[in-house]
Amino acid sequence: MTLEQIIKKKVDSLETIPDAFIKVVDKQNEGLFNALLKLLDKLEKDGDNIAVNSKNTAIIEQVTNLLNEVLFESDYVEGLKSFVGSFETQAGMINDIFDEQFEFVEKDIYKGLVKQSQKSTLQFLDDDAIGQAVFEPLQKNLITNVYSGGKYSEMVKSMKEYILGADGVDPKLTSYVKRYARDSIAIFDNTYTQLVAQDVDIELWEYSGGTLKDTREFCLERHGNVYTTEEIESWANKDWQGKNPATDAATIFAYRGGYNCIHSFIPRDPNFVDKEEINKYN
Repeated sequence: MTLEQIIKKKVDSLETIPDAFIKVVDKQNEGLFNALLKLLDKLEKDGDNIAVNSKNTAIIEQVTNLLNEVLFESDYVEGLKSFVGSFETQAGMINDIFDEQFEFVEKDIYKGLVKQSQKSTLQFLDDDAIGQAVFEPLQKNLITNVYSGGKYSEMVKSMKEYILGADGVDPKLTSYVKRYARDSIAIFDNTYTQLVAQDVDIELWEYSGGTLKDTREFCLERHGNVYTTEEIESWANKDWQGKNPATDAATIFAYRGGYNCIHSFIPRDPNFVDKEEINKYN
């Protein structure tokens, strides 16, 4: 592949890789809801309402474990393995971009960052994290319904919207995974690039990436333009919607446009950059 083809593939992967995983996750929601319905069907009722008794509370206390079991015995596990494994592929493409333009030798510390990033990503997407962030709030809501003797039909409707989503609102699990999947690979991509850049004399960076329906104006204005390191570091002093509050001159390369940003900084050899493309927008 040519340099431009490698860059395009790397940039595109920041969208296609997490989206492939998100699709796997989204397919699990129906199974989760069906499993929950089977459990809720065991609840004793008082007319249209849920009976307030210890048997029902004991049933509801099984929810988090049940949903975790269903999810982690599904295609979610293989999807998660594939997603985390893609970090190595992403690192390989970044290495190729450097190798095509600069003197570059891969180091063990680069591989160490890959493993550490994979580990930290798994911690946000494993059974403990999913249970705590997605299923435990659902279980607490159900417990409240039992103790208050709420209407069974209304409780089921609420749970359906939580697990399957509603008009304009993603299912809770999908929403959670979408945020961490996109952010984790994008932050890794840019952190890895900066780690390698410490060993290479980089003068210019191209701000590149795809666009989502909610891509920020901050990114749209800078997309495709070329900047110096100093100019990029100065962006941390600006304010924009969605900016990560931890953004400063040192972290701007990692956090970029903020949450859910799929843009990245591409090292560019000054000899192959059109001078008219430099500093178009700051």
